[in-house]
Amino acid sequence: MAISFNSIPSDTRVPLFYAEMDNSAANTARDSGASLLIGHASNDASIAVNSLVLVSSVDYARQICGAGS
Repeated sequence: MAISFNSIPSDTRVPLFYAEMDNSAANTARDSGASLLIGHASNDASIAVNSLVLVSSVDYARQICGAGS
């Protein structure tokens, strides 16, 4: 009986135990609660040092803190 996997190639011929987890249907509820993120801003960021800022989107965070910060 053949078992098909999504991520493990079917031509693998090494005798081992292979397992795969499918998280696609796990916890489909969306969490809309607030989160506290603490991090470093880029040197050229427009955000004030040691200040709290309400950020509602990833684009706004990139704008005030610098991309990749």
